[in-house]
Amino acid sequence: MDLNNTWTITQLPPNKKPITCKWLFKLKLNSDVTVAKHKARLVARGFTQQYGLDFQETFSPVAKITTLRLLLSLAASQHWHLAQLDVNNAFLNGSLDEEIYMQIPQGYNHVPPSWSSAPLVCRLNKSIYGLKQASRSWFNKFRTTSSSQKYIQSKHDYTLFTKGTGSSFIAILVYVDDIVIASPDK
Repeated sequence: MDLNNTWTITQLPPNKKPITCKWLFKLKLNSDVTVAKHKARLVARGFTQQYGLDFQETFSPVAKITTLRLLLSLAASQHWHLAQLDVNNAFLNGSLDEEIYMQIPQGYNHVPPSWSSAPLVCRLNKSIYGLKQASRSWFNKFRTTSSSQKYIQSKHDYTLFTKGTGSSFIAILVYVDDIVIASPDK
């Protein structure tokens, strides 16, 4: 999260209240029930956010099932290549428009020593899981990045992006942090 510039440590401004956060720990198990890996995720307690203060808008478009069915039937009938991917830690890439302060996570030790007496918080630069606007922030980041690569966003389903024609055609359908890609050319 430091490398991703997710937050900046700062003093809490007057009349601002930080949202809380917590760590979620999970064991990923192998089929023989041995531990494959230990997973940890920091989540904001979004239920403590207040409309108008910590967020303005939460709506994020979701792919229509009819668009997915149409894309899959086109891919099957035209012998297109299909790929499905899940974007790891997608919500950590969305930039925030709002000024949100969060308590410093338990165990975070990168606080400048000269600031240790002042009440410090994390000013969020990017969204994290649990924020009410996390999905919207991620989708906005995806949309602007796709547009910069000359993809055209559909007017009928805002989660469908297309580019090119003929054998260089590519269609991308986004569902939260999952993506389906269809194209005649692998």
